[in-house]
Amino acid sequence: MKHFFEISELATERAQSGKSYLEFLRVPALSAGMYVLATGATDPQQPHYEDEMYYVISGRARMQVGAEERDVASGSVIFVEAHRELLLFSCHPERRICFRLRKQMWSRRNPTSSNLLWNRTRSHTAAFLSGIQ
Repeated sequence: MKHFFEISELATERAQSGKSYLEFLRVPALSAGMYVLATGATDPQQPHYEDEMYYVISGRARMQVGAEERDVASGSVIFVEAHRELLLFSCHPERRICFRLRKQMWSRRNPTSSNLLWNRTRSHTAAFLSGIQ
């Protein structure tokens, strides 16, 4: 399992894939990926089944989460709860690159232990996001 990731390497891998989203980590508690939306592109995302956090690495755009709308730019951190609509629009000339963390869906057999694991993971996630430049 890989433990360290470089944004530049992830960006290259994502570009070579030809896709807007590159998932680079998936473990039982969460997944992480890089999402790039080019200037003028339409955000195709639909509401997800999991809670998510986005960290904007570069670029600027306008983002709507539910009824709340605001400008986001490099350094912005956005939380989107499960089933909440989100929309990225008005992307500025630079590409908007996001780092996304997503809680994984859990088996219905043991929901209590999975919630405890997610609560513990959430604090580590916040610390990890604050270290990205």
